[in-house]
Amino acid sequence: MFTSLRCIERLSAPLAGMALALFFAADYAAGTSLDGFVKSRQAGESLSYALISLTPEDAGANGEGARPAERFATSSTQAGYYSFLAIPAAKYILRVRAIGYVERTEVIELGTGSTRLDLMLEAAPFLVPTVEVEGSPDEGREMGHHPGLIRLSAKRLHRLPAVGEQDLVRSVQLLPGVQTASDLSSGLYIRGGGPDQTLILLDQVPLYNPTHAFGLFSTFNPGATKDVSLYKGAYPSQFGGRLGSVLNVANREGNLQEFRATGGVSVIAGRVTAEGPIRGGSWIVSARRTHLDPILDAVRTDSSEVPSYYFYDLNARINRSVGSSDKVVLSGYRGRDVLRLDLDRGSYLDIRWGNATATAKWTHVFGPDLFSDVHVSATEYRSDTDVEIFSTPIRYSNRLFDVTARADIDWRPAAAHVIDAGASA
Repeated sequence: MFTSLRCIERLSAPLAGMALALFFAADYAAGTSLDGFVKSRQAGESLSYALISLTPEDAGANGEGARPAERFATSSTQAGYYSFLAIPAAKYILRVRAIGYVERTEVIELGTGSTRLDLMLEAAPFLVPTVEVEGSPDEGREMGHHPGLIRLSAKRLHRLPAVGEQDLVRSVQLLPGVQTASDLSSGLYIRGGGPDQTLILLDQVPLYNPTHAFGLFSTFNPGATKDVSLYKGAYPSQFGGRLGSVLNVANREGNLQEFRATGGVSVIAGRVTAEGPIRGGSWIVSARRTHLDPILDAVRTDSSEVPSYYFYDLNARINRSVGSSDKVVLSGYRGRDVLRLDLDRGSYLDIRWGNATATAKWTHVFGPDLFSDVHVSATEYRSDTDVEIFSTPIRYSNRLFDVTARADIDWRPAAAHVIDAGASA
């Protein structure tokens, strides 16, 4: 490899480009390829960051006796996609692992050409009597590039302590390097950076001021959340645009196997989630609303000025596969706070604020070496204030509105080369 590159440096620019292209082409053509998606068998949802390894069958199931170059390993993307390129055609022991799922091991035979294989994993309880930390250069490569990255699944978020209402942002505040201004604030202060310096994304769409009750609760519905990625520092270039850190929240895709409805009631709010399959895909709708209205009405009297207040969140998503290589996703979110305070006769205060987003996303697999995402999104934060003092009305509004077009690609021109690129406007 290094000898070839030193020889290329002595050639002219056109000859060097041709030699480099032939080098990648020869590397890719030297073997076969394997790609597909890792999914949950129960729900049919894609599994992010699952570990997939291939070991030659003659090396044994544990890889004993195999040379380091004979074992191949990779991890699935956030969309659940994985691929192996330019590997020798042979029989392999395929091993797939993901937290909370039964490990899958089987023998596959790869011939020449490309092979498409979607991997289904069975859900299983995750019991940890003791904690063992293991790693290898292949499996730990991605985490080594992001030392400030912490990932939390929805299951782990539900296990974290909560007061009154399960809250994603308050759960993140329990992590090292994350603080709040007070116990009554859901703003994130990460490694000294303020809340306005943190980029908060919901399905890759920015949210501005994602809080309820003047910062007491966050706008993320726990019934719709799939996983959370927190970059406390040194975040990748595709998240550019903030000074501090990045909180990337991904919503669930919906159950591909059967209709299911769940719900819950806390001290603060009630929520319900419905999901199920459609032809070639799935759908999910999740809603949450406070039930403080009757309590506030009960304590309100003619002499006490107790406001009327409630907030709600609504998440919806539709996934549809078009053939084996294309997937279309439509998703949206709307959340509002409504506060009204009646003062003296002819005087009142009415404030309404919240976020709304809409996203259309197209995912396409061009081949085992090229994977792409293209999406168009819109996000809005709006605050409307209506005040009347002694029959004199005062009204004003604030509005922040963004429309974004974005394209990302994952290109693997050879087994040892990965190129991530993208553009946004």
